[in-house]
Amino acid sequence: MGAARHLGELPSARELSAALDVPNSYFRHDLSRVHTLGLRTFYSRRTEDKYVWFNFHLPFTQSKEDMRYRREEIDAGLQRRVFRVQPDFTYLVYWFGGTRYFRTFMVNADMALGTPDLVNRLSVRDASDPLHVRVGNPDLQNSWRYNFRTEFLHRSPEKKWFTQVNVNAWLGVNDVAQGFSYNSETGVYTYRPQNVDGNRGVNGSLAFQKEGMAEYWNVGANLNYDFHRSVDLSSVEGMTESVLSKVHNHETKAYLSTGYQRGSLTLNVGCDATYRHADGSRADFNTVDAFDFRYGLLGEYTMPWKIHLSTRLNMYSRRGYDEAAMNTDYLIWNASLSRSFLKDRLMVKVEGVDLLRQMRSVYMDVNVQGKTETYYNIVKGYYMLTLGWKLTRNPKKRE
Repeated sequence: MGAARHLGELPSARELSAALDVPNSYFRHDLSRVHTLGLRTFYSRRTEDKYVWFNFHLPFTQSKEDMRYRREEIDAGLQRRVFRVQPDFTYLVYWFGGTRYFRTFMVNADMALGTPDLVNRLSVRDASDPLHVRVGNPDLQNSWRYNFRTEFLHRSPEKKWFTQVNVNAWLGVNDVAQGFSYNSETGVYTYRPQNVDGNRGVNGSLAFQKEGMAEYWNVGANLNYDFHRSVDLSSVEGMTESVLSKVHNHETKAYLSTGYQRGSLTLNVGCDATYRHADGSRADFNTVDAFDFRYGLLGEYTMPWKIHLSTRLNMYSRRGYDEAAMNTDYLIWNASLSRSFLKDRLMVKVEGVDLLRQMRSVYMDVNVQGKTETYYNIVKGYYMLTLGWKLTRNPKKRE
């Protein structure tokens, strides 16, 4: 047996070569030089009731990357020169109307270049996991992302109402996906990064809120729409290679709530619903037309002896999924009692979570390419005692 070594000691070169898994051990050295020159122009003007701001930024970036890579029989040096022009601009307007209104309008657009890791462009075989081998792709190209955002907001402090509209869009070019092939004789998957085109999306939202209705009531509403065209490489049952998968995802969300507040009593009733439609180009893709919805009640009240009661009851439901396990209903009820002592410095709170014991440890959802399952470690139906102590101290008044 060899001599014992302690943590932190380095083995000799001969011992290292005997201990290393040679095909999967490598040496890599990176050197990067980046030079940036930017042009910026902006305009700003303020009047009594209006403020206008415009900004245009045009950065020029020249980068040179050198990588030395040694692995088994590979001893390669790779260089990459990248010239980036990534302009962005923002236009912003504020309108001031005193207590009557306040408005804003904003438009922003930018573009960004992403470069793949240099090692992914080498003909390197990574078999650290014998059943999942990864290889490089010398033809891998740079990726581009184009973004556009706009927003309008109107707030009226006098009438106590608020409105906001947002529209966003984006486009991806040469996104990187993981393609693969499968050898049915050996059971080995071989993964290779590849460029795909066609990813894009657009989303918009409308929000409204009104307070002080009939003195004690308020109401709020939100409407959101999201479209995502997802292009990726995916597996199809019975095929030994990944195929190009194009999925069109449409998601519409609506939220409505109304509340009542008077003295120490607060009540809120709310509901929201999500409709999801997805269709894909894969032969095994099942079209999705599903609804997720929630409705519930929130209540808070300060009882005698300054005991504060808070309770929340929500029903969560899902319908329209092909798999029966995804069409669920579960009622979640949480409640708490709290009281402050010693001039509000000490707070004691007793809370009950999931009193009806309906929380799930497995949650299944549909992502932009298919179904996913998420596993949670949860404790069903528990109680918790919380003690809180305020450490803040008000400054003494000066004489």
